[in-house]
Amino acid sequence: MTAGNVWIYRRRVMWGECDPAGIVYTPRFADYVAAAHLAFFEHVFSAPSYTVLEPLQLALPAKAIAIEFKRSLRPNDWFEVHICVGEIRNRTYDLNMAAHGDNGAELFVAQLTLICVDRATNKAVPLPQFVRAALVEFHGDLASAKIVAQEPTSP
Repeated sequence: MTAGNVWIYRRRVMWGECDPAGIVYTPRFADYVAAAHLAFFEHVFSAPSYTVLEPLQLALPAKAIAIEFKRSLRPNDWFEVHICVGEIRNRTYDLNMAAHGDNGAELFVAQLTLICVDRATNKAVPLPQFVRAALVEFHGDLASAKIVAQEPTSP
């Protein structure tokens, strides 16, 4: 796979996202992945997904999500989710993510598969050409991709 570009989503763990032992609840990781995807989309298209896709009667819901946990997260921990585009298919595409703490430790890796859906019929349809074209800039391998931008919400 060729080297592409990586975009970074950065955030802090909130106290309410943790269990009484002070460790992030497992389901919150899916929230982090979804939030990273939405922020990435907004970066790529300079607008939220609903603003871009709703006039076309399209949506990009998740088709699949896979998360592998490497380390725990605790309240007030800052972390970065590095995002690049994996495989781009006719109706779906993958976002590959790797999260790292401020000390560089790998926290989790994830793959989110999005599917293009016609809102009226709730059936899968081909990705619009402008979406496909924009994703190509970030298509590549996380290990060899270059960081091109970061969400502006850093501490």
